[in-house]
Amino acid sequence: GQLVVAHAHLDAAIQIAENLGQPYELARTLLICAALREAEHDAEAGAHHRERARALLIGLGVRPGTQVLRTMSGQPLLA
Repeated sequence: GQLVVAHAHLDAAIQIAENLGQPYELARTLLICAALREAEHDAEAGAHHRERARALLIGLGVRPGTQVLRTMSGQPLLA
């Protein structure tokens, strides 16, 4: 259903960010993927995406704990 479509779009966004060499956008997309996986109770996949995003953000000089994304409800998703 819709989760399959969401995953396909996120996978495409990851590929585009990688191809364009956009590490910040890649990290943001990975954080969204992590949140989706965690919402699906797939903690292992969520942790993988979150750790990859964290490594990218640290490489860009973003301090751990910096707010990178906000959810629709205004709650932050942290790296």
